[in-house]
Amino acid sequence: MDSMHTNCFAKYANDTKGTTDDSSYKNNAKIGLDDNDNVCIIATKKIRSGEEVFCGYGKRYWKKHL
Repeated sequence: MDSMHTNCFAKYANDTKGTTDDSSYKNNAKIGLDDNDNVCIIATKKIRSGEEVFCGYGKRYWKKHL
């Protein structure tokens, strides 16, 4: 995994939009907080076994990483 040494919870999900809006993939999860205010990835659609998890990183992330 290329993000093995990255200390970011979102490393387990990709953003389908990134810097473009023309991806054929759609985000199926979101970044949120659980009941204990821990950051987590929450499915917004059914994600089947073997499917990739996609969630939006937000404009601020992409502005910083361009």
